[in-house]
Amino acid sequence: MPGNASAAKMRAMRRFLVTLGFLLAFPLPVRGDEYHYNDVFMGPRASGLGGTMIGIADDPSAAWYNPAGLAHAEREMVSLSTTALLGKVLTLEGYLGGDLDLESAAAFSPASVTTWPLLAGRFAFMGVTPSQDAYRVNRVIDQPVPDSHLLEASISRERSDSTYQVGVAYGQEIGRDIDLGVALCYVYRSYREHRSDFQHFSVADSQGNVAFEHTFDEKGISHGAILVAGLLFHPGGHDGPFRLGLTARTGANVSNSAFLRQTTFRGKPAADDPERVVYDRVPNDDLKKADSKIPPTLGLGLAWRPLPGWTIAVDGMLHGFVEYESYGYTVSKLSTFNGSFGTEVRLTEDFAARLGAFTNRTSATRDVKSSDLRPDSWDQYGGTVGVTLFGKYHSLSAALKYARMTGKATMPMGGDFEVIDVSGREIGVVFGGSYYF
Repeated sequence: MPGNASAAKMRAMRRFLVTLGFLLAFPLPVRGDEYHYNDVFMGPRASGLGGTMIGIADDPSAAWYNPAGLAHAEREMVSLSTTALLGKVLTLEGYLGGDLDLESAAAFSPASVTTWPLLAGRFAFMGVTPSQDAYRVNRVIDQPVPDSHLLEASISRERSDSTYQVGVAYGQEIGRDIDLGVALCYVYRSYREHRSDFQHFSVADSQGNVAFEHTFDEKGISHGAILVAGLLFHPGGHDGPFRLGLTARTGANVSNSAFLRQTTFRGKPAADDPERVVYDRVPNDDLKKADSKIPPTLGLGLAWRPLPGWTIAVDGMLHGFVEYESYGYTVSKLSTFNGSFGTEVRLTEDFAARLGAFTNRTSATRDVKSSDLRPDSWDQYGGTVGVTLFGKYHSLSAALKYARMTGKATMPMGGDFEVIDVSGREIGVVFGGSYYF
């Protein structure tokens, strides 16, 4: 008995130290787009499966995908992973006389989960940065553009987002066939964007301008909360080959403060010298009221184990419609549907391999009730591959993600705005592991 008590104290101390280390290590700053469904996956297993976890949900990532799955998470553990987005490029097609590439800097998204028993179920603490986005570009055109009146131009873009998300989750078995779970997350987001555009034309446009310069600076901070409720149904019992998962997610910004400053200069020929441009400054447009809403989502997942060690899964997630006021404009975001497919094979006791495919369609804007504001949006379609090596007290995982992007972007052109096509690609690498107490 004394030996058992001593061992229990050692396990409790080890669990405390690992959890403390996790709290000290997280969070790290990253970039994010809160309206994307699957920009960065939660953990290396989900990354190898293309985010297909609603019906599987039996590892620590269940805390985010479907907290009901925590009821059967393996032992007490801490799980850590990092996603590095590399080679992310968006191409603005045909802008300023040619394609313009916006290249993202490498960004890292940590995800961490600790799980341990509580009452009749399992409790989890998680920290995750669900998405990233960061671009910087500078381009100068000092030669006339063919088939255009554009003589010279310059463009500068800098955009960065930092998102932090921490939360708690709990899952418990209810009867022989059903598990229930719930998670509550706090979300903090800060973002900054700067744009500067200059264009000089050989002839005046419809407003009589021969030159146009526009600067745009926006900064914002928001605090919010996300609630996730999950259910897992096992038609043939917990050891049966089928699982059906259901997830409902809703969120709200509790507070939001933002600042937008736009300054426009319009140049006209000088009366005494038509070759010289005289600028008239348009007053600043300082709008400090901004808002956003996180679309509610409903997810359904099915997992099937046709053979021992082989799992096939498919998920679908519906994002609801939201409408809100931002900077004096009414923004409406459409409902959209995303899906993913994944398969996992446990080849040996020590090795598992995974494949996945996914869509990541943005909850895009249907209409903005002003011609002065047209948000950018683009969708992702991609695939993933991943592996895991298992040990007695730990596991190590890696995954690779490749995605293509397509959509629209709004760019200034001659004192107005032009909607142009956007295409791109993204490569992501995920490393992670779990330690079992």
